Amino acid sequence: MKTLKLFLPVLTTVLLFILAPSTSKASSDTVYVHAFSFGSSQDSTILFPPAGQYRKVLMYYTLKCNPKQSPACGQWDYLTYTYLYQHTGIYDSVVSAIDSIYNKNTGKYVKDTIWKKVEKLNRYELGRYITPYGINLSLGNGFTWTYDVTDYLPLLHDSVHLSAGNWQEWLDLNFAFIKGTPARKPYKVVNVWTGEFNYGGNPDMGTQMGTKTVMTDSNAAYTRMVIRVTGHGEDGSNCAEFCPENHFLNVDGEQRWTQYVWRDNCAYNPIIDQGGTWLYQRANWCPGAEVKTYTTELSFYVTPGKNSSYTYSADAYTTTSSNSGNSNPYYNIEAQLISYGAANFKLNASVENILSPTTDNMFGHNNPVCSNPQIIIKNNGTTPITSLTIKYGRKGGNLSNYQWKGNLNFLDVDTVTLGQFDWADGPPPYVFEASVSNPNGSTDEYSADDTMYSYIPVTKTLPYSFIIQTKTNNSASDNAYTLTDADGYVLYHRDNMANNTLYRDTVTLQHGCYTFRFTDSNQDGLSFFANTTQGTGSLRLTTAAGKNIIMFNPDFGAEVLMNFNVGYGLGIEPQSYPQNIDVFPNPSNGSFSIDATSLEQNPCTLQVYDLVGKLVMSKTISGTEDHLINVNMSSKPAGIYIVNVSTAEKTFTQKIVLTR
Repeated sequence: MKTLKLFLPVLTTVLLFILAPSTSKASSDTVYVHAFSFGSSQDSTILFPPAGQYRKVLMYYTLKCNPKQSPACGQWDYLTYTYLYQHTGIYDSVVSAIDSIYNKNTGKYVKDTIWKKVEKLNRYELGRYITPYGINLSLGNGFTWTYDVTDYLPLLHDSVHLSAGNWQEWLDLNFAFIKGTPARKPYKVVNVWTGEFNYGGNPDMGTQMGTKTVMTDSNAAYTRMVIRVTGHGEDGSNCAEFCPENHFLNVDGEQRWTQYVWRDNCAYNPIIDQGGTWLYQRANWCPGAEVKTYTTELSFYVTPGKNSSYTYSADAYTTTSSNSGNSNPYYNIEAQLISYGAANFKLNASVENILSPTTDNMFGHNNPVCSNPQIIIKNNGTTPITSLTIKYGRKGGNLSNYQWKGNLNFLDVDTVTLGQFDWADGPPPYVFEASVSNPNGSTDEYSADDTMYSYIPVTKTLPYSFIIQTKTNNSASDNAYTLTDADGYVLYHRDNMANNTLYRDTVTLQHGCYTFRFTDSNQDGLSFFANTTQGTGSLRLTTAAGKNIIMFNPDFGAEVLMNFNVGYGLGIEPQSYPQNIDVFPNPSNGSFSIDATSLEQNPCTLQVYDLVGKLVMSKTISGTEDHLINVNMSSKPAGIYIVNVSTAEKTFTQKIVLTR
């Protein structure tokens, strides 16, 4: 067992910004606990702060690829957990017949009554994660996922035995204890179901899980169930990993919770271009993403001090014998009953999170931005909130006002999209601020959770005029793009494109902030190894002279989303433009085209070789052609060929596959 790791108190907002890997709350003393470091053991006893008054506990789960193994990130999408083990002081001392030692002096066997004694541990899952497909993947210096683990405050104090990670990627695990008064304080956690339960067959999952009888704590003002469920395995019919099903919780014979267990946003994952089928929708999980925790309030259905019976089930499903050769479908389910004290506020609104602008990796798909921030607000009081004043903008600058109206009951949240703000007003550092006030036109009872800050990642700065260049694949009907200004007006748009066609659209913009969105309705990008029939396309932004500004990864899943600015001079401006040629369609039946934008209309020579180095085609291209070279090799046999395009200054090489 490792030496106990110490916690660190952080007393200033400045340090809070520096140390927190995620968006940070303002004006609160925070205690940080560094549990595991990259490359260290991921099973250890950690010293947490004593039990105290904390309004929120966040767990920062950071992975990076392990340079000591190949591939550096684990090859497959591994199911991983963060477990907390609670010592009970109760030991299992049962000794079986095989637990014996042969005494050669007496010629008799003596039962071993020592080594079999094992302490019984209560295991609690704090969070669940699915690793990305790791072949050819890089997580850079680390990619962080943030979990709200406030419900586990009763367990996270003093010496705590933790186990996390999957022993593939390196893990850095941190906790932030934010001091203050919570909306309601959790004080007890009880496991109801834990483990893997087969789905289908006889008995069914609900029968396996059985009915659980749990006494509602006599001091509980509020009770809720937290449920973490993911589907795995398949029997030839895609269940349970790839089949969406409804799940149910009954309390004392009455159905009190229904959940469609499915995650349909895997193709929007900020970790794109993974080595496997990362973009497929699955049963509440995506490779390279945290697992969502479901919650359901039970306070109206249970009575403190009395027993309640709980049953869990899912839509009926039967595994057929013809599919018995495949892996068994199952759901991994953790369900915990949380007991809370009384509500601490009647009228209290909070900024719960900043979705943009932020450097939080989990929201990387939508960031950076230079307009229209998004925040999450929450009602932490028992009085419904119907109106709020939201102030936002760059910290230290001129803040904008937004008048929110809606209806938030106790603990409800709402995602709010705000208007433009002066993000480039003044020198760095760029820090965004959002705060709430005047709930229902009255005074907020608790100010410590009113304000939140985040760093502003700077958008790319593009020229006033550039070209959107799209080379479609065999499924062009899947694709469309829009370019909008900061007010959401569509300035440029294209859809209904033809297959295997090159489009070059010139864009001219004014000083301002813009959003470019290129979508794929089938959610498999312009290129995806598991769908070779769609072929390969490309997407890039170029200068008017044909130099590449940005070349987007064609394996982008559902969409390319890029916010950028024109004329601010504060963004990330490309210092050099990557140059290449594209050959499409690839594979080809013999007729294909070469996008030679990078040649800048210079005269060039086209040469095609087979794999043994024999020249099979040569052609001189004049500088007057519009960047597109059409080639017909339908008379050549199927196989792999090498395409060379040369000018006096440079040579480009690509492979082409001919099929018949």
